[in-house]
Amino acid sequence: MSNVCIYSAVCGIVITVFIVFILVYDVKSFSKFSLEDGWVEYLSALLSFLSSVILLFTFFKIKKIDNSRVKWSIFLMSVILFILAMEEISWFQRILEFNLPELMNGNSQNEMNLHNFGTNYMENAYYFGVYFLIVLVPFLNQNKPEWFTCLFIDFLIPTRGMMLIGCVVAGYNYDMWNVFFMQFIFYTSILILTVIFIQSKFRTERILILLTLGVIFFSQFLFLKKGEFFTRTWDVTEYRELLLPVGLLFYSLLLYGRSRNIEKHKGLKLKTVLWKPLK
Repeated sequence: MSNVCIYSAVCGIVITVFIVFILVYDVKSFSKFSLEDGWVEYLSALLSFLSSVILLFTFFKIKKIDNSRVKWSIFLMSVILFILAMEEISWFQRILEFNLPELMNGNSQNEMNLHNFGTNYMENAYYFGVYFLIVLVPFLNQNKPEWFTCLFIDFLIPTRGMMLIGCVVAGYNYDMWNVFFMQFIFYTSILILTVIFIQSKFRTERILILLTLGVIFFSQFLFLKKGEFFTRTWDVTEYRELLLPVGLLFYSLLLYGRSRNIEKHKGLKLKTVLWKPLK
């Protein structure tokens, strides 16, 4: 496993343990921190913004490579993460205290953002999009059936170690626990971690997988047990939306590291291949 992947896995585990500690120690503080304009919201926005900036640097760093799909995919991800950051803080509406434009009158929370026009759909698209990118893609990349072939841009495929932080998020459920989509993510994550544990030949990776599994089960158990004491039933989702940008930040750093490798080896041609990730 690369250092970025190890750090991302450890970071996901440590953050979850810290969040669970807050929950056990003081449920009121757990809910308070997750409220609008709380540190959880601002930190989520900051991490998404940092990821956007890193991807923008990556875009300019690899602008001379021969694969335009890689370049513009990175640019698109940078734009999406910037929008996510701004949506998280309602485009500075509450900070700058400006009035809501008439165009936003249908917003369910009367805020300057787009996602509250269809909160459930937007949230599910965000959750599944990140899960697909940092968990399913690297897993399918290394475990595809012989009959399955699909063109994919090798530069953008996360390494296997990145899956761990994506799987940790699967244990952040309370109000959405009975939603099939969230249970699919939870049980799929358990299955995937079990498979890669069996496949792994590295002691460090196997230890991290076991720790990740333990954290998922323990955190999910506590969230379900303590959820009735939340100020809002969806408080835990705010913490999920904190951990997702952490995973995206490490993914952005991974791509930036790969762009530096390409810069060091001038003349290297980046090709679109059949599910063969750049190490």
